[in-house]
Amino acid sequence: MTAPLSVRPCRLGKAQAALESGCPRPQKASIRSLRLPAFSLAVLLFAACSRQDAAPAPPSTPAKATAKARAKACDLVTAAEMSAILDGPVTAAAGSNERPPGATECEYSPVNENGPSASLEVDWEQGDPKQLDALMGLAGGISKGGTSEFEGLGDLAWKVTTFQVFVSTRGHLMMIRFTPGAPDVAGRARRIHAAALPRL
Repeated sequence: MTAPLSVRPCRLGKAQAALESGCPRPQKASIRSLRLPAFSLAVLLFAACSRQDAAPAPPSTPAKATAKARAKACDLVTAAEMSAILDGPVTAAAGSNERPPGATECEYSPVNENGPSASLEVDWEQGDPKQLDALMGLAGGISKGGTSEFEGLGDLAWKVTTFQVFVSTRGHLMMIRFTPGAPDVAGRARRIHAAALPRL
């Protein structure tokens, strides 16, 4: 009789990918080393029969409920809410960066020709303000420490271009994009963030 051999693979985090070559390879055990003597086998069989006569074990506790599903961007800010923010009717549909469970994106398209448009993307658990601020400081033309006109927006906010705003909020990265040349980018970004925040 042989006992099954379970080999746990070496797991690497993203930051350890470069160390993959140092991951120890599982060693194959000899089949002979897994064989049980006849006496040991008899003991195990006797123990198994004894357990069958014992009182049944109490039911196991139910597994913990799975984590709450993340909201989709089009639910964080509805088409009706975005229409009011942009001063023009828009429709809402999932964008190309809809990548559950890591990210969600909504594209708000104009109903009328030449109407306003925008997009909202949230990258879950990617909004550490210190890390983002360090990255922004390395990018040319983006002020480290947040953009002054967005002070108080989320934990920290940056004006990446004249029509794009990145917001660190509750540990998530919110990216808001408008049509180039859109008016009142700061005010609209604040209203979008305020609408989405209770649903994050």
